[in-house]
Amino acid sequence: MKLMENGKPSYEEIEKELNDYKELLWQLSDEYKLNMGNAEKKIEEKQAKIEELHNKLSNPVEDEPVDNLYRLGLPACIFDSKGQLISHNNKFKFLVELLAFEIEEINNISILFKINKVKGFSEKFENYLKREEGLLQGLFRVENPFKGIINLVLRIYNIEEGKHLALFIELNKNELIDLNSEKNLPETKPVINDDSVEKPAEKLVIVQEQRKTESVNEEFGALKTEIAIFSDKFELFDEIMKSQEISGAKMENAKEISLFLKKLFNLDITRNKLIDRLNYSLKNFLSGLHQKFPDLTPNEEKHCLLIKAGLSYKEIAALMDISINGVKIARNRLRKKFDLENETKTSDFIDSL
Repeated sequence: MKLMENGKPSYEEIEKELNDYKELLWQLSDEYKLNMGNAEKKIEEKQAKIEELHNKLSNPVEDEPVDNLYRLGLPACIFDSKGQLISHNNKFKFLVELLAFEIEEINNISILFKINKVKGFSEKFENYLKREEGLLQGLFRVENPFKGIINLVLRIYNIEEGKHLALFIELNKNELIDLNSEKNLPETKPVINDDSVEKPAEKLVIVQEQRKTESVNEEFGALKTEIAIFSDKFELFDEIMKSQEISGAKMENAKEISLFLKKLFNLDITRNKLIDRLNYSLKNFLSGLHQKFPDLTPNEEKHCLLIKAGLSYKEIAALMDISINGVKIARNRLRKKFDLENETKTSDFIDSL
């Protein structure tokens, strides 16, 4: 810097330095405005997305359940009361192609049942469409030139008037064995040889008891199917709530969305009905459990009931409205109350009660 005779910088030098500072400040100011503008724009975009989502949830349109198909991790489609396809996800398209079809060829879901190797399912499906209520579950078995026999559980249930959701779940070998076994079902009476029965009246009583037991088994099996479907619904609800759009929403908005989705999915009412039916099916077990372990809390008794029913961690979490980790914590508390040794499984102990 050039100095004057008295050792101070010249006015020209000071003015030049000030101008340099001004130039730097202008640059910083422009960058700040640009960055702030971008930040405000992003905030506005996020806010607009939240408002759009909130409006959609507040004013659900008819096709909203269709959009949720793409969130499912299973091949799924929606069809009307005549079997005509309304929508499907990519996994269903892949399944159709695996079965040697083009998706354009499948305008009616009943076409798939023509290649089903399980007899009688087409009739069951037709009867289901006639009554348009409840649910339908059956084994869908088809032959594929590459994979051989493919075993799928097909679940169909009414999601709203005139619309039905079909889910295809592939089974592995162990699951097929479990499906055909009577594990976790209420205990059945042994079949008595007719030769050992002398009186017709006694024979009639035995036949009636056997039919009653078979009816109980069927009802319990249907109940477990409904629980599995409810568990899938709960998992879908949980995935939606954890999605970036909703998890980033304001607290009050998130609560409103949660309440709306619970109502839309009918979670609380369905949960209470399923637990009531389990209580009725296993009332003798609950009575004995309460007598033997009177110190158990109602929540712990409920957990024991769900274990006795042979439900998975995922299904128990859905019915207790907690996370899978919460189920594990609850089970560890039960182990301490029952004073179980390390080598004893909780489920084996509860089954033995």
